[in-house]
Amino acid sequence: MRGSTSSNDGEYGKSGWSLYFLDRVTGFEIRKLELQPVAWLGRDLERFPDFFAQEMPDALRGQPIEACVGPISYRGGPSSRADVDNLRQGGRGAQPREIFMTSVAPASAAYNGVNEYYASERDYVFAIAEALREEYRAVHRAGFIPAGRRRAAREHVRHARSAEPAAVSRNGRSCGSPR
Repeated sequence: MRGSTSSNDGEYGKSGWSLYFLDRVTGFEIRKLELQPVAWLGRDLERFPDFFAQEMPDALRGQPIEACVGPISYRGGPSSRADVDNLRQGGRGAQPREIFMTSVAPASAAYNGVNEYYASERDYVFAIAEALREEYRAVHRAGFIPAGRRRAAREHVRHARSAEPAAVSRNGRSCGSPR
């Protein structure tokens, strides 16, 4: 970080760009035997099958369903504090003007999610956002700038407020990510 004006943790300490979210909240169960298509990859699955066969074989088979089966609440305080401490430690000696701490946006959290608990897609999305609020606050209290995917979050909230239905899974229930 020496000599830089901005620094970021680069998501390095997390288990994945969004999957870490499931380790930090309650309310979800992973159903490894229930696979669903990886729709967020779009036509790339068809255009680059060799790449996915080698680099992401689960994308071809489908990924486990992340089912929301109860109230979503944040339990990731110790992990958030460790992330903050690691970034602060990594920045010792450097004096960047800004330090960004990466946190997943509500639109990216549980992208294979299936809502089986909340009465509406809006309630589900807002429960995710409320849980993540705790993480965003921890980042802010540390003096860092939350670097979530702001546009994605705005789009997901906009979608949740619209009258249009969300994507529907094969069992007829609302999915966690609009398509």
